[in-house]
Amino acid sequence: MPKKIDGTSILNIADDTINEIIEIRSQEVLLKAGALQSAIFNSANFSSIATDANGVIQIFNVGAERMLGYAAADVMNKITPAEISDPQEVIARAEELSIELGTPITPGFEALVFKASRGIEDIYELTYIRQDGSRFPAVVSVTALRDDQDAIIGYLLIGTDNTERKKAEESIKAASQYARSLIEASLDPLMMISAQGKITDVNAATEQVSGVPRAQLIGSDFADYFTDPGKAREGYEQVFSQGFVTDYPLAIRHVSGKVTEVLYNSSLYRDGNGNVLGVFAAARDITERKRAEETAQAALLAKSQFLANMSHEIRTPMNAILGLTRIVMESDLKPEQREQLDKVRRSGRALVRIIDDILDFSRIEAGHMAIERIPMRVEAVLLEVAELLALQAEEKGLELFLDIDQDTPLLVMGDPFRLVQILNNLVGNAIKFTDHGEIHISVRVERQDETTNTLRFNVRDTGIGIAPDRVGVLFQPFSQADSSTTRKFGGSGLGLAIVKKLVELLGGQITLDSTVGKGTNVAFTIEAGIAPEEMRNLAQMGGDSLLMCGKRVLVVDDQAASRQILSLLLKAWGIEVIEAKNGAETLARVAEANSMGQPFHAVLMDWRMPGMSGLAVAVELRAQERANGLNTPLPILMVTAYNQQTLLQQPEVACINGVLTKPIIPSDLFNALLHGEIRSLPALEEPHTQRFDSVRVLLVEDNELNQEVAASIIRKRGATLTIAWNGVEAVALIQQQTFDLVLMDLHMPVMGGIEATRQIRELAQGKNLPIVAMTAAVMVEDRERCLAIGMVDFIPKPVEPEDIVRVLRTYAQPGTEIPSDALPMIQEGEPVLDLVKGLSRLDGDHALQQRLLLSFVECYHNLTQRLDALLNEGITSDAIELIHAVKGVASNLGAVALTEASRLLLEELRSAVPAASRATFDAILVETLWQMQQYIGDHVQPGRIKAEVTTSGSLKDALLSLEPFIICQEIIPDALLDSLQQFTDADLPCSSLVRELQHQIDNFEHPESLATLKLLKTKHLKE
Repeated sequence: MPKKIDGTSILNIADDTINEIIEIRSQEVLLKAGALQSAIFNSANFSSIATDANGVIQIFNVGAERMLGYAAADVMNKITPAEISDPQEVIARAEELSIELGTPITPGFEALVFKASRGIEDIYELTYIRQDGSRFPAVVSVTALRDDQDAIIGYLLIGTDNTERKKAEESIKAASQYARSLIEASLDPLMMISAQGKITDVNAATEQVSGVPRAQLIGSDFADYFTDPGKAREGYEQVFSQGFVTDYPLAIRHVSGKVTEVLYNSSLYRDGNGNVLGVFAAARDITERKRAEETAQAALLAKSQFLANMSHEIRTPMNAILGLTRIVMESDLKPEQREQLDKVRRSGRALVRIIDDILDFSRIEAGHMAIERIPMRVEAVLLEVAELLALQAEEKGLELFLDIDQDTPLLVMGDPFRLVQILNNLVGNAIKFTDHGEIHISVRVERQDETTNTLRFNVRDTGIGIAPDRVGVLFQPFSQADSSTTRKFGGSGLGLAIVKKLVELLGGQITLDSTVGKGTNVAFTIEAGIAPEEMRNLAQMGGDSLLMCGKRVLVVDDQAASRQILSLLLKAWGIEVIEAKNGAETLARVAEANSMGQPFHAVLMDWRMPGMSGLAVAVELRAQERANGLNTPLPILMVTAYNQQTLLQQPEVACINGVLTKPIIPSDLFNALLHGEIRSLPALEEPHTQRFDSVRVLLVEDNELNQEVAASIIRKRGATLTIAWNGVEAVALIQQQTFDLVLMDLHMPVMGGIEATRQIRELAQGKNLPIVAMTAAVMVEDRERCLAIGMVDFIPKPVEPEDIVRVLRTYAQPGTEIPSDALPMIQEGEPVLDLVKGLSRLDGDHALQQRLLLSFVECYHNLTQRLDALLNEGITSDAIELIHAVKGVASNLGAVALTEASRLLLEELRSAVPAASRATFDAILVETLWQMQQYIGDHVQPGRIKAEVTTSGSLKDALLSLEPFIICQEIIPDALLDSLQQFTDADLPCSSLVRELQHQIDNFEHPESLATLKLLKTKHLKE
C-alpha cells in the first residue's frame, strides 16, 4: 500500500519542484546568453568595444585587438574610443551634430555616442588609428547599454573594417571618371535616355550641336531637340521593340536655327540584373555624306536616263517580235510550229518582265516611284493576289490560306497597286520554292492611332528554306540565295530588292526568317491611313453581324490550320464553332446536335479529305435527313482549294448548297452564311468580243513592223485605221479628216509625238480629240510629259490587244455594236478552238492539254440534252451553274467561240429573258466538240504509251504500274484502268480509296491522285 500523504505536504512538494524547474531553466537561459555573448565578444571578424557611462573602455574583444593592434590590457580602464579615432574627424562630427541637433556637443567621446545616448540609432564612418599609427576606415554602430531602471551604464561600439569597400568605391569612381572621359572624348553627340524618354546624360558634343547646356538638357524630353519629334520617338520605340536601331536618320536643331543631319545608332542599356534602364544613342554627322549622296544622285539620274533609253530601244523591236508572233500564231500552222512560236512569245514576255524589274528598281533608286494614298479594301487586295496565283498553287498541290485578323479594317487609305506588287512577288516566290505543304498569308493591325493603321502582313511557306548566311543578301539587288537558284528557278534577282524598297516607301519594314528544309516566313508592315468613309472591321461586318450571333456552325477540315483560321473568324462574329477533322466525326457531330435539339446553322466542309471526301459526307448527311424525316435540310457549304469547276461537275454536287474557294475571303463567307449564297465575280468581257465598226483611228508610228502589229489588232475589231509615219503627217491628216482616237508614238523622225500633240491641241479639230501615247518609253517622266502636253492615256510597248481595246472602249465612241441575235453562229475570222491560247494557259503542257480535251468531250458530249432537261423542269439555277462551268473550262482550253456563246447564254438565263442565243450556243458546241475530237485523233501518240498490264494480279502490281503515268501526267492505258476497276468493285478494306483514286484520275486531278496513290500504297502494304 502507498504511504498516505496529507494535502499540505503534497502542495509543498509541488512548490519545491516548480521552483527547481524554473531555476534550472533560468540557468540554461543564462548559459545560452553567456555563450552568445562570448561568441560576439570573441569574434575576430569585427571589433566589439564596451565602455562605462563615462566612455572608459571596459571590454576590448579579439576582433578589436586584431584590427587595432592593441592588447585588451593596454586600453581597458585606461582610454576612451575617441583616443583611437582620427581627432579631426571627431571634431568635425561634433560640429555637424551640433548643427543637426541644435545643441552644443563637445568634441571627443561625447561626439561618438551622443545620438545613442538620446535613443537614436547611430551608424557612422570614421577612421580608426592602430597602435602602430596606421589608419583604416571603419563603419561603427553605437548602442547605449542600460540597467533595469533604463539608466545608461555604458556603450557598445561594434566596428567593421571598411577598407575593401572604400577600395571598391574608389575603383567605381575611377571607372566612372574613365567612362566620362571616353564619352567626352567622342566627337559625335552622345545621349542617354531613360525609359520614360527623359535625357539622363549627354556629352559636350551634344551641347555643341544643340546649343543647350548640359544642365538644361538633363531631365528634358529628348525629342524636343529634333526637327521631327514624332520620327525621333518612333526611332526610340523601335529600340525598345527590337533592341537596337542602326543608321536612323534625324535632324538636330541648334538654338540658332541651324540644322544638322545625323544618323543615330542606338541600343538598350541594362542594370546588373538585366533590367532595362534606358537607351544609349550616338549620332554621326552626315553633312559630308549628304554632299556625296547628291553627287551619287546625279550619277543615278544619268543611269536612269540610260536605262530608260535602253528600255525604249529594246521595247521597240520587242513590240514587233511579240506582235508579229501573235499574228502568225493566229494563222494555220503545224503543231510544232505553234509550239516553237509560243516559246518565242513566252521568252519575249520574260525579257519584258526583266526590263520592267530593272526600270522599277531604277525608279525607286532615283526617288521617282510615286506612292498613292487612295481608299483600299484589304480583302480586295488579298483576293486579287489569291486569284492571280491560286492556279499556280493548285498545279503544285499547295494549299493557299488567307488569315485576316478580326480587327483588321475593311477599308484603309493606301496604295493597292504597290501592295499587290509586293504580295505577288512574295507569294509567287513562296509557290516557286515550295514543292509540298501550304502557303499562309496573314494580315493584322500591329498598331493604330488617330490617323494611321500599321498593318502587318506575313507570307509563310513550307518550302526549301534559305541558309542563314544567305538571308542577309536576299534583299540586295541582283542577288539570290545562290547561283543554282537562278539556274533552276530563273529571275533577275531584283524582286526582293524591289519589294524591300516598296515596303519602305509604304512606311514599313520587312524581315525574313527561314530554316533550310522547313520553310520561310517573310513579314512586312505598311502604314495605311484611316479611311473616312467606312470604319467597319471584320469582327463587325456592319449591323448584319448581330444576325449571326449565337448561331452554331460545324467546321470540317483535315488540316488544323484551316480549321483554326475559319474558327477564329466565325467566333469573331459571335458564332459558336464546333470542329471535326474527318467524315466520321462530322456525321457524329451532326447526329449529336440534332438529338440535343441544337441543330447546326450550317456546315463548312473541306472537299478533299483523306478517306471520306466532303462530297461523300454530304451524300450521307442527305441520306440521314431523308431517313429521319427532316423537313429542313442542313445547309452545306463546300470549301475547296482546287478547281471549283471540277467540283461543280461531280454528280454529288446536288447535295450541297454552295462552294467557297480557298483561300476564303471573309466577306464571301459572311454573305454565304447570312444569305445562303456565294458571291461571284462578274465575268470579264473578252477583248475580242467587242466591235468598234464606226470608230476611226489614226495611228502615228514610224516603225513599219509596229504599224503592222497595231493594225492587226485594230482592224480585227472593226475600226477604220489610218496610218501616219510622223507627227507632221498626223497634224496634216487631222486637219483634213475626222478621227475618234489617235494612237501616238513619242520618238519619230521629222516630228515626235510630244510636239505633234501640242500642235494638234492648237487646232480646232484637235482640242477634244483623245490622244493616247503608244510608246516604248515607259518611265514615269515619260508618262508625266504625255499627260502634261494633253494626252489622255498611255499604252506601253510591247502592245497587248487588251490595252488597245481598253482605250477604244474608254475614249472612242464605238459605233453600233452588232446585237447578239444578229451574230452568225460562228464568227468569221475568229477561231472556234484556239489551242495555242489554251496551251499557253496550261504552261505549254501538251500531254495535259490532250487529257483535258478528252475529258471535256467525255463530260459534255450530252450537254444539250442535260441543259434541255434542266430548263424543261424549270431548274434555271442549275442550268446557270452548268453553263458557268462550261464557260470556265472552255476558256481555259482556248474554246473561244464557245466561251463567248456561254457568256451570252448566261446573261439571258440570269435576266430571265428568252434564250435567243441558245441556237448559236448549240451549234458552236457541236463544232467545238468535233474540232476537239479531230485534234485528239490527230495528235495523241499511242507509241508514247507503253505498258504491259494484265487484268489480273495484285493491287500492289497495279499501283506500281500506275504510278509512273500519274507522276509524268501521261495518258493511262485502258488495260491498266480496267485492272484498277476490279479492285473498286471488290470488297476490300481499301476499295473506297481505290474508288477515290479512280475518280481523281477520271477528272485529271493530278496532285490529288498522286497523294491518294501514295496513301493507298502505304495503307495496302500495312494491310
